[in-house]
Amino acid sequence: MVPENELEEERSDGTLRRFLAAVLVGLIATVIGYAALRPAPGSPGASGEAPEFELPFLSGNGTLSSDELRGKPVVLSFWASWCPPCREEAELLEAVSQDYAGEITVVGINTRDTEPEARAFVEEFDLTYPLLRDTGSDLFNELGFIGLPQTLFVTSSWKLQDQANPSPAGTPVAGTAVLGAISEADLRAHIEALIAER
Repeated sequence: MVPENELEEERSDGTLRRFLAAVLVGLIATVIGYAALRPAPGSPGASGEAPEFELPFLSGNGTLSSDELRGKPVVLSFWASWCPPCREEAELLEAVSQDYAGEITVVGINTRDTEPEARAFVEEFDLTYPLLRDTGSDLFNELGFIGLPQTLFVTSSWKLQDQANPSPAGTPVAGTAVLGAISEADLRAHIEALIAER
């Protein structure tokens, strides 16, 4: 028979071991999560360069390339019709494309989606800004994105918006990508910062 005080020590040791194991698992998960979310070498945010592309219009009529977009600030929005946060920001992106017409270009890039569903989404939200298809999700994968929507803010010289530059309102703006539905305040702060950088 094991004395009661030894049993108590074993219970305490077991509890401590389980606690330390849980802390270790949490730390490992944090490190893995950080590694997965940080920009990969050569991806947006790693070098400051915005992605180069030539993609077909969702309408099926021609293509649009990054070369054609240079010279004016650009908001690149990656989206899919099945994505609830994409639905949340659809009307906002359309509104800012109208409000800042002539100052910036909003470009929607449909990815990981079917063409009929994407076209139905465009009709539902009456989107009028340029809409492209990332067929096969090649650009999405090349950028190392992991979810939708993703929004990139690109200067007129085709660089990612500088993380160090505050918006005119003094709010720091991120230069890589915004994952998830962006708020109106954040979207407009990014755009105002892009316009100020011109």
